Amino acid sequence: MKKRHMIRNVHGIANLNLPMQSLSQGDIRNAVRYQHKLPVQPYENVTPKVLIGLDHCHLGLPTKPILTNRDGPFATITKLRVCVFGPSSRLQLKKPSCSHVSTSESRMHNLIENYFTVESFGVRALPPIESVADIRAKKLLESTTVKVNGRFQTGLLWRSDNVQLPESYSMALKRLVSIEKKIAHNEEFGKAYREIIKDYVRKGYACKLQPAELGEVGPRTWYFPHYAVVNPHKPEKLRFVFDAAATSHGVSLNSQLLKGPQQYCPLVSVLFHFREGAVAICADIQEMFHQVLIRPEDRCAQRFLWRNGDSQRTPDVYEMTAMTFGAACSPSSAHFVKVKNATEHDNYDRRAVQAITDYHYVDDYVDSFHSAKRAIEIAK
Repeated sequence: MKKRHMIRNVHGIANLNLPMQSLSQGDIRNAVRYQHKLPVQPYENVTPKVLIGLDHCHLGLPTKPILTNRDGPFATITKLRVCVFGPSSRLQLKKPSCSHVSTSESRMHNLIENYFTVESFGVRALPPIESVADIRAKKLLESTTVKVNGRFQTGLLWRSDNVQLPESYSMALKRLVSIEKKIAHNEEFGKAYREIIKDYVRKGYACKLQPAELGEVGPRTWYFPHYAVVNPHKPEKLRFVFDAAATSHGVSLNSQLLKGPQQYCPLVSVLFHFREGAVAICADIQEMFHQVLIRPEDRCAQRFLWRNGDSQRTPDVYEMTAMTFGAACSPSSAHFVKVKNATEHDNYDRRAVQAITDYHYVDDYVDSFHSAKRAIEIAK
């Protein structure tokens, strides 16, 4: 009894160009374990005429297994009757032939040689291109940084040689009134604030201008607003900050300063080195920015107002003689001075110099050693 199956998407071509196939009587007889032969007729050099794709794979799924020898051929009963597949007795193992022999060592050597030949041909690493702003900042640092009475002095990194700053006294006065109100409502805050400014004057970081000096107003004269912030990890310590980003007539001091080249050691490399040794050292440079003096001709851009909480009188004018925390160029300038100071003592102890140039991140020193003795020597 014949069965019909509906097939979709049928295509007809003149020739499938498939290889011929054969199934001998011996294959049929040897395939089955417990039967005398497969229920198919032998054939020889027959070309397939129909290909049924996987979109009709249900027609080729086994419905009843036929036990066969493990060497094949194999057979199953499907909806299309018996399906025979696998190797036949006509397949014979052929001896492999080799027409070329090459040692792997020679081939590997040639591959590596060719790789480096191509890699080095006309190719070389180029240093990063510096911006025009960084080039100008470097020139200013190199030309203005000098040693005065044992301390380094440098200049502000101006964007241009012809900077014209607007009037900023009124803006600084308004901010002073605001901070005075906060001081009036918080006695401890006010006490700490006054002590910071007294300490600045005592250490020479700031100086009070005399009436005769107040008339010296030039195109780079600027008045800083100032405030203090509390470190949540050190609530007892105030950080005094000059707001160089404050604007007057649409201009701020920071808008007229260059940030300078960012040449700090990468934080990742500093931390990796910190993990190398068994003995660790952590420290920081105390008041790093204030250790560097600002040249006299730039100090007029670092004025600030203060009247010790007495809001009934005209504020006194102070001028920062040292580098300020808040100016855009301060981190870069301080780093430049730190490295310059270290390299001047290169003949003293190379490892101590390296501790400053390679194992500092801004003002934080993070280092490690294999022995406590060496760590103490460098720390001293």
